[in-house]
Amino acid sequence: MIDIKDELSAAQVRANVTNDEITALGVDGVTDLLLDLPSRAAGHRMMWWQHDNPQTEWKPNDLNDIAYLSVAVGYCDVVVTERKWTHILKASGAAEHAGTIVTSKLDDLTELLVSASLAA
Repeated sequence: MIDIKDELSAAQVRANVTNDEITALGVDGVTDLLLDLPSRAAGHRMMWWQHDNPQTEWKPNDLNDIAYLSVAVGYCDVVVTERKWTHILKASGAAEHAGTIVTSKLDDLTELLVSASLAA
């Protein structure tokens, strides 16, 4: 929660929620609160999947990729990314949970955007 401290504090003020009320939620309640944030849910699903997969070889930039892709998949209708991340976003359930279409094929983008706009 440290990395979203400022945003969380601002949201607490807007919602008139005190720190004591958040603390009273307990560990499970705070976890549920954080997982209600689309980007947090996507990021955690991706990290959990990576940690649970014994064949995962972490690369130096993986945490940056997870951070940026979790925002994209959490708030966008369509995301185009590398094959590795397309697989992870789908296998972890992050894309499905967010209702986001994920592909690694840029050639499919026009058709996917048309489909997404018709569905909306």
